[in-house]
Amino acid sequence: MKVRFFRGFTLVELLVVIAIIGVLIALLLPAVQAAREAARRMQCTNHLKQIGIALHNYSDTCKELPFASSNTSTQDGDWRSCRSWAVAIFPFIEQQSLYSQLIFGESGNFDTSANPKTNLTALNGVVVPYFYCPSNTRGTMREDTVSSVQYKLQKINYVGIGGTVRNPIDITNNVTPLFAMHGSRTFNGTIIAIGTHTVGTGATATTFSISSIGLEALSDGTSNTVGVAEQSRLVKDSSGNLQDWGASGHRGGGWNGNRSDGWSHNITHIYWTINSVCPGTVTDITCNQPYSYNTIITSPHAGGAQFTVMDGSVRFLSETIDLNNVLLRLAARDDGLPVALP
Repeated sequence: MKVRFFRGFTLVELLVVIAIIGVLIALLLPAVQAAREAARRMQCTNHLKQIGIALHNYSDTCKELPFASSNTSTQDGDWRSCRSWAVAIFPFIEQQSLYSQLIFGESGNFDTSANPKTNLTALNGVVVPYFYCPSNTRGTMREDTVSSVQYKLQKINYVGIGGTVRNPIDITNNVTPLFAMHGSRTFNGTIIAIGTHTVGTGATATTFSISSIGLEALSDGTSNTVGVAEQSRLVKDSSGNLQDWGASGHRGGGWNGNRSDGWSHNITHIYWTINSVCPGTVTDITCNQPYSYNTIITSPHAGGAQFTVMDGSVRFLSETIDLNNVLLRLAARDDGLPVALP
């Protein structure tokens, strides 16, 4: 009887096959990761698109754009009373049921006179999908303790454009009026802080009022004005450390806005280029606070960040964009220097 011997794989052949499979996986993995990031970026784009549509729907309904917050309320010393622009558009991003649980005062801010915790309780632990970028590296929640009760409030990944620090018409001079506390703020953007504002102290103090604006105030044109930008990555400081200095990183998360003393959680005024390194020093134009008026536009998408243009489109702007001649002009609604988006 003839005996047949079946030859199997040798150890060397097996190792070669495993090595080939490993190389193929190594080649495939970056492509898979790139595809996943492309999907996340597309979802982030869609969220900004929906926010742009919501701003227009809000404008159609209320005949004005949502403001960052109002400091006309007597409760402005309490951050819990200052609702952000993000809350204002809840009914237009499928959050009507959540919006109906909130209590507002006549100034448009939250009404905390009955029970200061009512709104915090309704918003506790809530994640509104349209304000979350899947590529986000900042975490999702901001935790804060109020009267021994801990609340978790969403850190939104999109920041309203309140204006510019430098005047696009004359970049050698800062726009006035300026507010020195936690950075400078102006009112030449799309989402602004309304109410009565005071600049300076004592005999040199000047008081003026800022009212809500409508789309007609965007005299440079809706296609030449940005309204919202990404803020979904940690900020790098001059020492190379990553810091959570983005908008809505302080008390109130994404749901509480400005305060009359100058704090701002959810708007910024353009001074820095996209994805800038923050010097990490306290100046009048600071970027190293989560409530600064001049927080840096940051994005984990390679090379730049996405912006909602006020014509309803979404555009990706490069971090190498010309700050003075393009980005500042896009952020200022009425400087008379309309510029086409690159």
